[in-house]
Amino acid sequence: MISSLNTVIEKRLESLDLTPKLIENLSAKASLWSLQLAKNIEAELLCHIIDKSDITLTLIVSMDTVVKEEELNAFTIAIAQIAPPITFTSVKKAVTTRLQIKTDLQSLSILLAEAIILTRHYTGPLFWGVFELQSQKRNLKETIEETLKRLQHSGQAA
Repeated sequence: MISSLNTVIEKRLESLDLTPKLIENLSAKASLWSLQLAKNIEAELLCHIIDKSDITLTLIVSMDTVVKEEELNAFTIAIAQIAPPITFTSVKKAVTTRLQIKTDLQSLSILLAEAIILTRHYTGPLFWGVFELQSQKRNLKETIEETLKRLQHSGQAA
């Protein structure tokens, strides 16, 4: 069953020019993919299939940062509540976005494309905020405010 799921995923990701690469089949019901979400942003896609009507896709994007851990934690706490449907977290000096969707084999191709669009819409402003913190052009409060504005705009666009 995982091979048919992998075939659908690979064809869809290739049609979106995302350069998919199957990292490994984790079990008879799960696979892990890497894909080029944007020019300098790689993502991982975890696919888990129970049966044709119960498939879970988890799209994860991570970024290492040089932002002070305390400042990054404050930024994450302020922003995480506003970022749905994306889960935004930080651990030490890394940030991660995660989007999880449930689907079936029939809707998989469309929902996978929508998940990628949503991830791009929300990850862009979130990572922009982290880059701003790294550059120290703005203080924490200004960066949070501008990131929230960008997220609101992204949410309206998505």
